[in-house]
Amino acid sequence: MAILRNRAWMTVGSAPGTGTMTLGIAVAGYQTFAAADVINAQIVRYTAIDGSAWEIGTGTYTSAGTTLSRTLEESSTGGLLNLSANATVFISSSHKDVLSFSESQTFTSGEKTQARANIGAADGKFLIAVVTVTNQGTLPINSAITSAYDVYDIEYDLLPLTDATALYLRTSEDNGNTVNTTLYEYAFTHVPSSGTWASAQGIAAAQIQLSPSVGNLSTEGISGKFTLFNRAGGKYPRIVGEAAMVNASNNLVAVRGAGMRTVNNAINALRFEFSAGNITGTARIYGIKTAV
Repeated sequence: MAILRNRAWMTVGSAPGTGTMTLGIAVAGYQTFAAADVINAQIVRYTAIDGSAWEIGTGTYTSAGTTLSRTLEESSTGGLLNLSANATVFISSSHKDVLSFSESQTFTSGEKTQARANIGAADGKFLIAVVTVTNQGTLPINSAITSAYDVYDIEYDLLPLTDATALYLRTSEDNGNTVNTTLYEYAFTHVPSSGTWASAQGIAAAQIQLSPSVGNLSTEGISGKFTLFNRAGGKYPRIVGEAAMVNASNNLVAVRGAGMRTVNNAINALRFEFSAGNITGTARIYGIKTAV
């Protein structure tokens, strides 16, 4: 989000046309951007005036040479003004700088993070990303697992395109370019509505297995959630979770389990896939921050 400052209004040092503005001196009764505590590389929202023409935009302030770049938001002509040496420019606000309770607004991830910090709500659970695939080989989570959060909760609602296939999870250390295919351990218990408890486990496995065989009818599939701990390494990254699924016999199955990779490297991506065939569904990724 662009920053705002008080009473910063300057002349333009030369005729910039539609290019970057070289700033001159403060308009009488006002102050320079630097005097208003704008620092190098900060983005400001500005209004430029040249006669009766006006332009509103955002620009990056450069202290060396004292320039301001221009990204147009709106203007009296519909485009960047062909500014003359008589133009002036001041830091201003627009409707984008005011939190609205009557219309929808869009905020970047960085703006949301800063807003939470500003109101003392940096701790807590926050939705980071929603990933949806249709008839794909995998469901990748490639950009949401970062150092910004201490723990992650993952919710998923998935359907295999091939009947009676198990759900797998793998990790990545290079943002999903490749996935780890060795040194996993897992254990889970499961019970169908028409049967008794059973268990499955693996050591030195090629993946974390999250479930027994899942049915592929539109009314079947698997819905679950797990928490990811130790993403940053130092300890083995591990998950613990539960799921409700419908198997190929159209019976409800309850699943509870855990898994880990026995390498204490930091991970930054995850990948769902079934043991055979393609996958359709959605995963929601939540970050949990426990320390400011």
